[in-house]
Amino acid sequence: MPTAAHHRGRVLATLGAAGAHLYLAVIAFAGLLNYTVPTKYEVLQQIAAQDAWAWIMLVCALLLVGSLAAPKHHVQIGAWHSALPLAALACNIGFAMLTTWALFNMLWGMSTARPVSLAGPGMAFIVALGEQLLANAWTRGSHTKVR
Repeated sequence: MPTAAHHRGRVLATLGAAGAHLYLAVIAFAGLLNYTVPTKYEVLQQIAAQDAWAWIMLVCALLLVGSLAAPKHHVQIGAWHSALPLAALACNIGFAMLTTWALFNMLWGMSTARPVSLAGPGMAFIVALGEQLLANAWTRGSHTKVR
């Protein structure tokens, strides 16, 4: 059975993950994630020219923070009922979005006219892995089915 210290640790880790998403959103809105090095593929430049990544990261940060209002709540939309608690779903969504962003950045970095650093996607993969582990931690002990 999880203790209060475990719960507090999960809450702090979720806030840390939200902070990482918020950080990426802020630097994207500030123009510091602008993709100025030309790439070989026009579609990558078109995607990078939009503020989509900033909005996606901001929504993920808000979703992570919002899920802490009722982290153990199981979402039900119509006939669909989630077996995962709300906080675990939010962490899984954050994992998916951060991994997608990191893969986009890797594609961008490998297709540019001159070499660029791939440190950003590397750190994003580490944070995404942490989010997946955090989703598993939120799921622990919250199963609705009897075994």
